Amino acid sequence: MNGAVQGNQSPIDIDSRAAVSGSGAPFVQFEPTAFRLEDTRYVPLTHQNGVRLDGVTYRLMQIHFHRPSEHFLDGQQFPGEMHIVCQSNSEIAVVGVLLSRVDGVIDLETTPVSLGAVVPSIGRVFRYDGSLTTPPFTEGVKWVVYETPVELPWACVSTRARPLQHKNATLAVLRHEVSHWPAAAVS
Repeated sequence: MNGAVQGNQSPIDIDSRAAVSGSGAPFVQFEPTAFRLEDTRYVPLTHQNGVRLDGVTYRLMQIHFHRPSEHFLDGQQFPGEMHIVCQSNSEIAVVGVLLSRVDGVIDLETTPVSLGAVVPSIGRVFRYDGSLTTPPFTEGVKWVVYETPVELPWACVSTRARPLQHKNATLAVLRHEVSHWPAAAVS
C-alpha cells in the first residue's frame, strides 16, 4: 500500500455511538481444535469450525494475535486482539476479539483449544466491510468485532498492530447471543 487512503481499510477506531442497528448476528461453530504454527499464525489441523454470516458459511483457516489491539473501541486501545480468520471460496470473514489481559503461555500445537470458550457469549458485535490488516491489505473482508473484551488465559506468538485507518464503511451494531449449528454444516 502506498500510504494513500483506499476504499475500506482496517483496522478502525470503532465509535459505538455512531454505529447503526443491523441484523445478521454471527453463528459460530468452535469445537476444541489443535493447531500447527506457521510463521506467526496458527492453522487448524481440521476445518470443522467456522462462522456463518448472512447465510454464508466461512471455515476457520487460521488464528493470530496482535499486541496491542489493532481495533480501538471509542478511542481505547486494548492489550491485545485475537483474529479468527475464516474463508468461503474467495470471501474472507474475520472475527476480532479484543483482549483486556493476556497471561500465561500455551502451546496450541499440542493443546486443543476451544475458541468458543474465548468468544463472548452475549453482548454487542460491530460489523463492517474492511480489509486484511497485513499485506496485501485486501479489501472486501467481512469484519465482526466483539464489544466485550475478554481475558485470555494464555499467550501466543503475536505480531505488531497496523495503525488505524480512515473509516469509510458503515458500522452496524448488533446484539447477539452465540448460536451454534451442527458441525456437518461447516464441512
